[in-house]
Parts: sequence; C-alpha cells; structure tokens
Amino acid sequence: MNVVEEPAQNLFPDSQMKNIYFLMSAVNRNLNNSIVITTHSPYILSDITLAAKAYYLLEKGVPKERIEKIVPVNSMVDGEKLVVYENKKDWNAVVESENRGDFNFIAVDNKIPYYDEHSNEKKRCDAMVWTTKTVVFIELKDQSKDLFDDAVAQLKSTIEQFDDVDGLDQFEYRRAYACNKTHPYFNFHYKERMQ
Repeated sequence: MNVVEEPAQNLFPDSQMKNIYFLMSAVNRNLNNSIVITTHSPYILSDITLAAKAYYLLEKGVPKERIEKIVPVNSMVDGEKLVVYENKKDWNAVVESENRGDFNFIAVDNKIPYYDEHSNEKKRCDAMVWTTKTVVFIELKDQSKDLFDDAVAQLKSTIEQFDDVDGLDQFEYRRAYACNKTHPYFNFHYKERMQ
C-alpha cells in the first residue's frame, strides 16, 4: 500500500495532473498494489474521475488511441475499485440536488487537453456533471454580460469534443449552461441559444 499526502501541494493544475497520472501508473504496475491519497485539490479528484471514465470507455470498446489523447492508458483506474471519501466543509464547488446522489463531476478546463488539426488549443468549458441518463456542461463567467458569446463558444467546443470521443447519444438528457455571479441560475431567455 502506498500513502501519498497532498500530492497537489504547490503545483499548478497541469503539474497536478501529471503527478497523479504518474502515481496511478506506478500503482497499476503491480496487481496487488493500492494507493491512499489525501488532497484538498478538486483538480486531483477531477483527474481521478477522468481516469475512471477512461477505463470505463476502454471497457466499452472505445479505441485506446482515442482515449490516450486524454488519459494515459497505464494511468486508468477501474471505477468499481475506487473509493472516495470527502469532507464537504473544505470543498469549493458543490453540486446541489435534493433527491439525487449519483452525480459525477469533472473540471474540464485545464484538465482535458483539446487541440485542433493544427495543434492549436481549443476552448473548453469549466465543468461537466453527469449521471447515467444526464450530462450537463457548465461555463462560469465573471460579472460581464459581454462574455456570453465566449461562453457559448466554449460550451460548443467542449460538447463537440465529448461527442467525438464518447458520443452523447447515450444520454437521454443533454444540457449546457452559462452563468455568472450576478445570474447564477440558467436564464430562460437564452434557452434556444444554449441547446
């Protein structure tokens, strides 16, 4: 058993991702190996969630070459063998639901590399929340109203990427939301633009 305390400390999100994928690949080299990680970083949790989703996609038959564009195959983790405990008072993002506890959350920006055919980095939204039937893409902006078009572009780009890799037809409900501190809830006025 390996115990790693705060592997994200003093690291930028990209370095946190590289660090956690290195640790996971080291653990995966031995079938009887396990790891316990303590962290306050939502990025580490997001990276582990992404590694579990990658494992799931590989098991479903998605080609390894497509998945490796996002997560190294040797860093994937079987979500059935993953246990996450949380101390909610230290979290800085919360998904609220009165009657559902089966939400998955991933911070998409800074977590999932996405490039066009010319190796230019493409825009990504901030987060994705999903269940077995529903997927929601989320873009958070500051107070400015002028950033709505940019938010829509980020959402569309992310949705296209996920549709290319995983296919969104598996989800019965597909949504995208943009909000800011002034308007934290989805504005019905923009409904047609967001679909």
